[in-house]
Amino acid sequence: MRHHVVTGAGPVGSTVALQLADAGERVTLVTRSGSGPEHPLVERRSADVSRPDQLAAVLDGAVAVHHCIHASRYDAATWRAELIPAEQALLAAAGAAGAVVVFPESLYAYGAVTGPITEDLPRTATRGKPGVRTELLRARAASATPTVSVAASDFLARGCARRTPASGWPRPSWAVAPCAWSAASTSRTRGPTCPTSPRR
Repeated sequence: MRHHVVTGAGPVGSTVALQLADAGERVTLVTRSGSGPEHPLVERRSADVSRPDQLAAVLDGAVAVHHCIHASRYDAATWRAELIPAEQALLAAAGAAGAVVVFPESLYAYGAVTGPITEDLPRTATRGKPGVRTELLRARAASATPTVSVAASDFLARGCARRTPASGWPRPSWAVAPCAWSAASTSRTRGPTCPTSPRR
């Protein structure tokens, strides 16, 4: 039985933790409060993943870390202040533990595009929240720790409200049938092929 660490117990982190546990893997789910779903193979731990001194014990023996935290506010300044230091601390700790880090990624780093988004389209956003996502991807690529960033066209999961034009977001054509994606090798990011632009 392999040991996986999942950071964050939101819709993405909770889903990843439960899927791993259902597959027979041992999971340590890490949040500041120690919260998260219950499962016989999921151990909930309280730790701050931006604190290197708290990470070593949590990552001991882990083969992979699935980093699913998000910032406390939905703005670029908060993302830069919270997400970048947390990723740097986690990358260093995971590297020392010999674990690969798996990141769920969005389409933000593409920035504003006018045509189809494909796997080969460069991620060159420089402003706002998209620019922060670009910085994160570049830091992962430069890290000695092996990483995989998996980009999906959108995250639709339990606990996430589907927004429609009435609530301010256009409902894309792929909301019912999301585009296919595939994970890449170490320090690479692969994404979907979709005729759409990311939200900013």
